Amino acid sequence: MQAHREKTVAPFFPGGHHPAVVYVRSGGCGAAGERVVRVNPDNGYRPPARLVLGVYLRALRESRGELLWATERVGVSGTLVNRWELARFVGEPEKVARVLRFYGVPSDEAHRLVGQFPPRRHRRSESVQGDRFDVFTDHGGVHAWARLRAVDRAASEVVEYAALRLPVSVRTAAYDGWVMRPGPVSAEEGQERFSWLGKVTGNPLQRRTVLLDESVLYRTVGNAALMRRQIRSLVQLVDQEIRDPEAASGMRVRVLPYGARPYPFQDGPAVAAVRVLGRDMVCRPGGPAPVYEAGTQAVLEVSRALTAAAFQEGGPERTRELLVRAAAACPASDEPSAPSAPSAPSEVWTGFPAALS
Repeated sequence: MQAHREKTVAPFFPGGHHPAVVYVRSGGCGAAGERVVRVNPDNGYRPPARLVLGVYLRALRESRGELLWATERVGVSGTLVNRWELARFVGEPEKVARVLRFYGVPSDEAHRLVGQFPPRRHRRSESVQGDRFDVFTDHGGVHAWARLRAVDRAASEVVEYAALRLPVSVRTAAYDGWVMRPGPVSAEEGQERFSWLGKVTGNPLQRRTVLLDESVLYRTVGNAALMRRQIRSLVQLVDQEIRDPEAASGMRVRVLPYGARPYPFQDGPAVAAVRVLGRDMVCRPGGPAPVYEAGTQAVLEVSRALTAAAFQEGGPERTRELLVRAAAACPASDEPSAPSAPSAPSEVWTGFPAALS
């Protein structure tokens, strides 16, 4: 019997609506045995709130070192919790809230979260306007941001875009520390509330593409020395990709040059297309609360545009050139500047390259 080895070509297939391209090579046949097949995986719709809950439940359980059947102590079977974690089914909100409380989530937050799910017998609207449960705005405060981080770590595929601040995935500790202060909570409170995330295992096979608007490299964060170190860190990531372009997983960074053709995701500061629990979703982490969307035409368009931008001409070599240019354009002074709102004009350095002026 011939063995088959499959290799997925593209790093991200947006929306789950068009088939993945897969090379299937028969063992021992060499190039002559290679053929291209089209695979259209089952991408059944899941409301975004259900996807977020599934990831959140598993992250909470892992952080506590609990097995699935531990919830039997509060009268909920491990089989049912497993279905929730896989976003296959969410029913009986009181049982879901009971498990959340068992995992340490405050009672009011647990009930607020389960109140966002579609009713058990809800039938999704197929109208042009979509269904009201296609969009989930998580107003859970610090708990919402913890859920966002859990989704980000659990995803198998991430293509994210940033225009105002570098995303967390590529920040140095110094850059992140400056951006997060003064922050919505004190450093001590934030460390206490998010410490459990450090015990959660991320997806070891995650593939991530980070798209940076070129202007984000010229926005003052901290001081020039901090920015030079941050940009050099980005250069190192790009160098890793140049050395190992065939890596099946890892990080890719692309800088979208100023003046690049407009994309539908460029009307906001940050957006990410993620694949989690086998389903595709768009996340918008900017603003007062994270917003998740699934199953809509907008999700398909944004996902397609993000993937198209990731394969822009020039590849990692062009991105490296833009990063080196940004590092050279850092102000000579290393005096720290006071952090300000991301949209403040004073954030942009006066030393922009001529093309950016």
